[in-house]
Amino acid sequence: MIVRLLYLFYNTENIDMNIDGITIKKEDGYVVCYIENFSDELKDLIRKDLKVICRGKILTDEDNIFYSYENTLNVFLDRYNDKEEIKRKGMLGEFIAHLIIDKFIDHLQKISIFFNKEERSFKKGFDLTYIDIEKKDIWYGEIKSGEINQSPSPEDKNEALLQNAKNDLKSKLSKKRLTLWDSVMIDAGLSFASEEALKIKKLLREDVQELEKDPLIKKNAILISVLFHNTNQKINPDSVKEYLEKINNELIFSDIIIFSIQKSTYKKIEEFLNKEAGN
Repeated sequence: MIVRLLYLFYNTENIDMNIDGITIKKEDGYVVCYIENFSDELKDLIRKDLKVICRGKILTDEDNIFYSYENTLNVFLDRYNDKEEIKRKGMLGEFIAHLIIDKFIDHLQKISIFFNKEERSFKKGFDLTYIDIEKKDIWYGEIKSGEINQSPSPEDKNEALLQNAKNDLKSKLSKKRLTLWDSVMIDAGLSFASEEALKIKKLLREDVQELEKDPLIKKNAILISVLFHNTNQKINPDSVKEYLEKINNELIFSDIIIFSIQKSTYKKIEEFLNKEAGN
C-alpha cells in the first residue's frame, strides 16, 4: 500500500504559503496546519471560489451573471441558515475542505461540487471525489467535522473523526449503492468539459463494475477531519503518525491521503458569509 500523509489544510493557487494567521508545521511525511486567524486572504479565496465549489465550473463559465458569487451565496445561506447547529457545523467543515484541498494536491483534480442536485441541501453520497488525470485513478473522500465538548484531547478527537471517516467510506465502497456514483457522474459533467467528463464517467463506471464483482477490492481514499478547537491547544503530530500506522496495517484502501485542519471555530466563517450577503 502506498500511503501519503498530508496532514494539512491550506494552500492556494497564486497565494504564498506564508499567509497571515496560518501556522504550518512540517516534518518528514506530514504537514500540520493550524488556521489561527480567519485572514483576509482566506476571505478573498471564498469570494473567488464559492460559486465554482457550489455550482461547478461548467455552469459558472456558461452564465457568470446568473451563477454569480452573490446569487450563489444567497442560495448557500438559504440552505444553511435554517439548519440546526450540528448540521451547520458539518456543512462548513465540508465547505472548508472543498475550498482548500485541491489547492494543495496538484496531482488530483476535484470532480465533486458542493450543492446537492435533488433538494435544498448539500452533498450526499461521497463527500469528495477526485481524479488523477495522469494515472487515470479515482479517489473517494469522506469528511468528518467536530469539536471537543468534554474531556477528549485534540489528538483523541481528531483520531475519532478520522476513524469515522474511514468507517463510513469503507461502508460506502462495499455496498451496491449505484446512486452514489450517479451523483459523481452528474458532478463530472458540471466540473469538466464534455470530452474530459466522458473519460471520467468511464472510469467511474469501471470502478462500479469492479466493486460489484468484488466488494472488497481496494480503492483510493482521502480521509478528512476538520477539528474546531482552540488552536492554543494544538494537535500533537506524533498522534497522527500512530494513526497512520494503524490504517496502514489494516490494508483497507489501495492508496490513502489523510487531511486535517484545526480551526478554533466555524462561527467567524458563518458571520462572514452572512455579512457578505447583507444579513
